Amino acid sequence: MNSFLNNGRHSGSPPRYHSVLVVRNPAGQVTLHGQFLSTFCKVYFAASEKEAVDTLRDVAGISLVISDSECLTSDNYRLLKYLKFNSAFQGLPVINVAPVEKDSDRFAAFCFNISDLSFRECREEQLSMFIREVLQSSADESNTHHGVRTAYSSGQVLSPRDLQWMGKLEGLVILHLSDPSYDTEKLAFDLHLSRSTLSRKIQYLFGINPSAYITRIRMEKALEYLQKKIYPSIAQVASSVGFRHAGSFSRCFHNHFGVPPSDIV
Repeated sequence: MNSFLNNGRHSGSPPRYHSVLVVRNPAGQVTLHGQFLSTFCKVYFAASEKEAVDTLRDVAGISLVISDSECLTSDNYRLLKYLKFNSAFQGLPVINVAPVEKDSDRFAAFCFNISDLSFRECREEQLSMFIREVLQSSADESNTHHGVRTAYSSGQVLSPRDLQWMGKLEGLVILHLSDPSYDTEKLAFDLHLSRSTLSRKIQYLFGINPSAYITRIRMEKALEYLQKKIYPSIAQVASSVGFRHAGSFSRCFHNHFGVPPSDIV
């Protein structure tokens, strides 16, 4: 992995400095990582999905991922899956670029905003503009919400009361993290809510059901423990986040992040 920086900017470029991760398929023919990117971005390169994930974990503030490949490969899919199910990256735009046909000077650019998709066919100079538009749109969204998390379903800025409740919700799950029996029913009881009310509230805020929310917190803490080497073995990490068996933990971790826990340690 390497990066480069060029302080020059074209007129019409996004108003703030961006970091962009380009995932390059060695067999691909796309040359989108030309100099036009370096005029308004700091560019990081990765040669594989695993290297891309490592970069996203190590480098703060990446605004866009560009996949330089001829098709949506299994590697691309695993990267998209990792971004979709990791709350830290939800909403991060991903542009997958491929030539329209062999030896063509036109590109097909698919922009995934993890849940949404837009498409454009263009030449390299038009691709540059498309990338700028995506970055500008992402910056506008961030400025509109001032960095405050928004409700999954409505996109409205959360109230201080909602934010406080979210903190309480996460705190309860973390408090009972190592308890394999801590489930939706117990979480609802601790919050003095019915299961249906809890389900509606979590669905509104996160777009998932309470069981999936509990699993998300378990997986995020497991990732933290693995990265910081809090425990000497995967089995101990599994136990610390509420799994009785290391095998079931490893399967859940792989389904959640797209990589096995052994790749983290």
